Amino acid sequence: MGVGRAAGPPLNREAVARDALAGCLLESSGDCVKLLDLSGVILFVNDSGLALLEAEGANGLLGKAWIDLWPESSMAVVATALRDAAAGSTTKFTASRPTEKGSPKWWEVVVAPVRDDKGCVMQIMAASRDVSKERAASETLETSALKFRALANSIAQLAWMADGSGYVFWYNDRWFDYTGSNIQEMQGWGWRSVHHPDHVDRVVRKISKCFETGEVWEDTFPLRGRDGSYRWFLSRAKPVCDDRGRVTLWCGTNTDITEELEYRQLLERKARLIELSHEAFLVRDQDDRIELWNSGCVNLFGYSREEAIGAKYDALLRTDFPGGKSEIEAALKESGEWSGEVRHQAKDGAAVLVESRLQLIENGGASVVIECDRDTSERRANDDLRNVLIGELCHRVKNSLAIVQAIATQTGRRATSVAQFLADFGGRIEAMSAAQNLLTDADWSGVDLRRLMATLTTEAFGRRACVHLQGGSVVLGAQTAMQLALILHELATNALKHGSLSDPNGRLDVTWRESPQDPSKIDILWRESGGPAVDPPLGKGFGLSLIERSKNMPFFSVDLAFEPTGAVCKIRVDMRSADTRATAYFRALKKIDAT
Repeated sequence: MGVGRAAGPPLNREAVARDALAGCLLESSGDCVKLLDLSGVILFVNDSGLALLEAEGANGLLGKAWIDLWPESSMAVVATALRDAAAGSTTKFTASRPTEKGSPKWWEVVVAPVRDDKGCVMQIMAASRDVSKERAASETLETSALKFRALANSIAQLAWMADGSGYVFWYNDRWFDYTGSNIQEMQGWGWRSVHHPDHVDRVVRKISKCFETGEVWEDTFPLRGRDGSYRWFLSRAKPVCDDRGRVTLWCGTNTDITEELEYRQLLERKARLIELSHEAFLVRDQDDRIELWNSGCVNLFGYSREEAIGAKYDALLRTDFPGGKSEIEAALKESGEWSGEVRHQAKDGAAVLVESRLQLIENGGASVVIECDRDTSERRANDDLRNVLIGELCHRVKNSLAIVQAIATQTGRRATSVAQFLADFGGRIEAMSAAQNLLTDADWSGVDLRRLMATLTTEAFGRRACVHLQGGSVVLGAQTAMQLALILHELATNALKHGSLSDPNGRLDVTWRESPQDPSKIDILWRESGGPAVDPPLGKGFGLSLIERSKNMPFFSVDLAFEPTGAVCKIRVDMRSADTRATAYFRALKKIDAT
């Protein structure tokens, strides 16, 4: 029987035969088989047991108490098993015990009573099977399961698994935390109860097709939470197949994308607003290549999106930065923004002056510049026009004041009384005022000659029946109208005092037309008739001096004659240059004053 033998006196032949047979059976077992007496002392150990225990021989084990070979942590269960076996019961337990060389091992042990022919317990058999590998595999499997559960419950997604037919049998804790449900409610197709009623039919149709075909599943839909509100999720699942390609498992996740979806919708709304904006919005990357080009840019610069996207910013717009581009880039890096006026160049080569606002946005080491440009060309042109108008207004006010001053001085020198001065001065100022009013009504764009004639004759003196005006539409410039108003006023005043308008039967005819010799000039004919006989005046008052001096102006030609039938005045106005020589009129007034 090898190394293992029981101690004591030899038995009879029949007993020896039985022992030999038992020994052969024990030696053929691959487990560690030991025979113990009722007190637990080792009587026999088979060869396989010695090998499993890494023992050099049985002598080191025989005669020792079996319980003493176990670590203290296992002694209690061993002692119980020995007592039960001695009492006739079989006990099974699993415990760890190192080998004789100290190698750690786990043992699955069966402790059973050995009975004699009369059924009395005479010995105890302890069969130990080495289960270290199974135990390690079980622990590994358990550890993997623990890790899987920890991982599945720590991810942010709602995770689930289904069998090959699509029957869901597992969810992670996140699913139950969000939905407030349990596995009994959710297993199988119970997940439909937490889907939005407007989407559930579509989702069921689509995922059923994936379960049938084995296609990868992906969809977005709202799921109801435990508070009754819905949030949007992106669901994805992939099939797991066996060696034959048959789907055996589905692993899926649902990712909450509510904030992302809301943010995307917000960006889309902003993008639409940017696209609809009249201002020019563009985005350029860190290499100065244009990434966004809205319709405002198309309208302002003339380049289409296809031409602008991907193009170099400087090469496309040929921008002129105040202080240089490097100075602006330094400001962007320091504060993240810059604003000021820059000059771009449009596709047609025209300069485009804009008020530009730049903002630097950095994300993950990459940076982009958002630029918003507002066209200030029209505003600058309006500013320039305003300055011109203000200058022109100042010029005209100065001119008017100079005229008033000259009229006042000259009228005062020729007046014989205060009453005469006030009457003459007031009439001349009223003539200027009438011309001013007509210019103001027309926004200083010009005065219709007929309207000026009527204002200074029929409307001023109330003698409409005897005043006849005839001529086409002629618009006089502002300065020309002012000067002509004074001449007409003097002619009308003289006609009212001494000429045809002083007689009820008198008549005044005023006609005008383009000059036959030069269409750019207007010929005005003032003819009085039917009044008292007219003799040339012996002296020259302010009015006569003004009229005579007017013929020396480069833009006026005046010829006054006193015929017996009435005064005749021919006036030629150069429409091209009248308003460009405003100061000549003041020189004429000064000459009158000097004489």
